[in-house]
Amino acid sequence: MLIPAALAGVINKDNVDAIKAKYIIEAANHPTDPKAEEILAKKGVLILPDILANSGRVMVSYFEWVQNLQGFMWDEEKVNRELKTYMTRASNMF
Repeated sequence: MLIPAALAGVINKDNVDAIKAKYIIEAANHPTDPKAEEILAKKGVLILPDILANSGRVMVSYFEWVQNLQGFMWDEEKVNRELKTYMTRASNMF
């Protein structure tokens, strides 16, 4: 398993042949360029796209923004409860 988590375009046509992972979880924003994705697909590598891998992080960032606007803080339990609610609702749409 490979988890690129910092830079866009870090997996590209120049280094894709060195990747031995069977799974890639894109924790960075668009770390795999289109040509590399094509090559990896032919090799049978499964990629969890950044939009799915990062969605929880983005939602919690939104929760923080909402709390700042309203001038209060949620405890960890409340954040986790809200995150579960929204993630479950979103996944049930598919």
